[in-house]
Amino acid sequence: RSEVAEGPDGLTILRGGDRAAPHEVLREWLVDRAREAFVERAAYWAPRLGVRYERIAIRDQRSVWGSCSKAGHLSFNWRIVMAPPEVLDYLVIHELAHLREMNHSKTFWRIVASQCPEWRARRSWLRDHSRRLKSAVRRSS
Repeated sequence: RSEVAEGPDGLTILRGGDRAAPHEVLREWLVDRAREAFVERAAYWAPRLGVRYERIAIRDQRSVWGSCSKAGHLSFNWRIVMAPPEVLDYLVIHELAHLREMNHSKTFWRIVASQCPEWRARRSWLRDHSRRLKSAVRRSS
């Protein structure tokens, strides 16, 4: 089976007998890294925000980076794992804050700011780099 190896010079795709396309091997590896990162960061931030979530799903949404349902289901776009860690943290905080305030009111943004005072800069980074993140690895056909 093909896999990705991390080394001092970056990532290397090691071809296996499965003949998977390199972009598919890389995508699968990034999805796995995203799952690990979102689970870890949500577990870190949820108690700080005084909330509990039910589950985390990793997706490839075309128009949103994350979402939160009233039932506590969090959904994140795997492509965020290619962003700086502080942007990933901002996104996790943003979605967890919806468990306290299911809107984008002033109260919601105060909750976000309580854990992420630099939220505006992180949101701006995400807006400025969205196109690059969304086109970095091809989508499956």
